[in-house]
Amino acid sequence: MSLFILGQVLSFAAKAKAAKQAKLEAEQKAQDAETKAKETKVIALEQHNDLVKDSIKVNASNLASFAFQGRDVSDRSVKAFLDNYTQEVSTDLNRLDSSAIIRRRRLITLADRTRQAGKVKSSSIMLGAVSSFATNVATNSDILDI
Repeated sequence: MSLFILGQVLSFAAKAKAAKQAKLEAEQKAQDAETKAKETKVIALEQHNDLVKDSIKVNASNLASFAFQGRDVSDRSVKAFLDNYTQEVSTDLNRLDSSAIIRRRRLITLADRTRQAGKVKSSSIMLGAVSSFATNVATNSDILDI
């Protein structure tokens, strides 16, 4: 009888440990996704700043080129060219920022879902352990004199 109980307790303990491990693994994966989300934010900010710096250099070059040609910034075609360039840079910056936000949100959602899946798996394992323990004890109640 005592070997039977010991076996059931050890089986339950092993399943409880597996449940805890499943939750820990899910948490690690979730933290990895959150770290990736933070990296995505930093990289996007660097890309944004690089694009701004590049556009400032290009704009200065364009102004110098027009000045060298003797054309004034008040010239309608020069103004239209510069306005168009500014609009293109603005569109590129918006696209870059929006893309980064979407990637970041996707990773944060992945982290949340991973945590939830880990909790569900852990609960499922624990419920299975309790059910198995109860079923085995009930099935073998004649051995236990219950």
